[in-house]
Amino acid sequence: MNNFEKIKEKKSFLKGLKYGLWFEYKALLQNKSALYSNLIFPIVYYIFFVKGLSKTIGILNYQGRELEYELYALTGLIGIICVGEITNVIYRTVIDNKWGLLHLKLINGINIFSYTLSKSFYALVGINIQIPILLLFTKFTNKISVLNLIIGYFIIIIITLFWVNLGILIAIKIPNYKIRDLIVNVLLLPIYFSAPAYYVLSDVGGTIKMIAYLNPLTYQLAGLREAMLFLNFNKDVLILILMTLIISIINFLIIRNVKFVRSEK
Repeated sequence: MNNFEKIKEKKSFLKGLKYGLWFEYKALLQNKSALYSNLIFPIVYYIFFVKGLSKTIGILNYQGRELEYELYALTGLIGIICVGEITNVIYRTVIDNKWGLLHLKLINGINIFSYTLSKSFYALVGINIQIPILLLFTKFTNKISVLNLIIGYFIIIIITLFWVNLGILIAIKIPNYKIRDLIVNVLLLPIYFSAPAYYVLSDVGGTIKMIAYLNPLTYQLAGLREAMLFLNFNKDVLILILMTLIISIINFLIIRNVKFVRSEK
């Protein structure tokens, strides 16, 4: 039975967020190794992958405009980092689901939006360590304005929230950990490599292009590049925002109707 409507003494959004963030902060302190990997990952990939390919490719044609490959690949790497944070979100939500903490938090009045945003803590810490490192490298090696970086940062937050909500949905709707882990492991690589992170979509064959069009990251990268690199807020940016809004609403409805039983298998 769903007892959500019977909860008494519901906490305000800010109070619920405060409690939720406290739980996530304490969990992060127990996993400090993740912080060290967040420092190493962007530096290694930028120096040995993005810079290496940029020396080979140089300038490419992106939708009729000349663009340095380094900037193109940089935004691709940023998108992959955002997607990668889904694993932390799933892990943290699974812990809540397995031990009944999700239900206890909701029963004790934590707002659904507060819960969802608190689950973003791990992901936001991750991108706030990795993305500034990449943006600093970009600022030093390319003449990209501070305004571009600021706008890019806000778009990155929106992209990350999409994958946070998707991670929560996966953790809640697929209680069998073997099936869930299989889905995550099988899906992440195609998401990483079918999206035009390091290649130009118009230059590939029909099969890859078809798969890419089914990939949310494809549209997120298009919106990120338009907003961050060209300060162009076109339909790609609108699609990116709508995707995050839609999945947030779906997530709200799913959590609102969650059964207050321990469901991890």
